[in-house]
Amino acid sequence: MLPRWRPWFWAWRWAETHEELAPRSNCLPEPGQCHYGAGPVTRELPQHCLTRSKVRCRFCDTDQMGVVHHQNFIAYFELARIEYLRNRGLNYSSWFALGIHLPVIEVNVRYRKAAYLDDLLTVESRLTQLGRVKVRFDYRVFRDAGGKTELIAEGHTLLACVGNDHLPMRIPREAEVVLLSKELRSSEIHS
Repeated sequence: MLPRWRPWFWAWRWAETHEELAPRSNCLPEPGQCHYGAGPVTRELPQHCLTRSKVRCRFCDTDQMGVVHHQNFIAYFELARIEYLRNRGLNYSSWFALGIHLPVIEVNVRYRKAAYLDDLLTVESRLTQLGRVKVRFDYRVFRDAGGKTELIAEGHTLLACVGNDHLPMRIPREAEVVLLSKELRSSEIHS
């Protein structure tokens, strides 16, 4: 029997320790699929659940050899995630005013090639999971090199919805509508 206090914690711990009982796919979702919740329920992702942001690699992003330092890709992911929301008419400060916070609880990056000073990168952010409490974005970073697009890095972030008391809360329906809505404006170049 679960204790009365914090039943969400014990349900989460049970799910974490009994993963073999929950049917899950061990691979990342294909582009074009959206996962709702932790189960295997999937549906085709509408094309508008994708945002492309441009970022120019600055001098402060690089190391002594002129290569973009690996930690900056996480910042590029955050920039793309914020642009995803901003392009749908919402920014993080308005979420804070509503008492909704989305801290990152997991981040993963796989580096494919190096990025260099003054490269213009395209960071693609895609909503791939929308559960009751968790939201997942997948990212791909591209460089246009001589008319050919190169994949530089890819990864994902998993965010949890918490209130002002820092306890998990259900993502409000209004927030779900915004996350699944079409872009209202296009992205700009960040440098």
